[in-house]
Amino acid sequence: MNKSVRFLGRFLAPLFTTRAAGLYMLLFAGAIGVGTFIENDYGTSSAQHVLFPFR
Repeated sequence: MNKSVRFLGRFLAPLFTTRAAGLYMLLFAGAIGVGTFIENDYGTSSAQHVLFPFR
């Protein structure tokens, strides 16, 4: 059990660093920008169908 915890910790630890958090914020900002341009060009209904296809 201890080996599996260390194995997971080795791969999960880089996901929670400050650098990773900055990358996540940049990706989120990019997604918001893309969604804004889609909504502006094609309308709210089209943006909802493209960005939220599960509805």
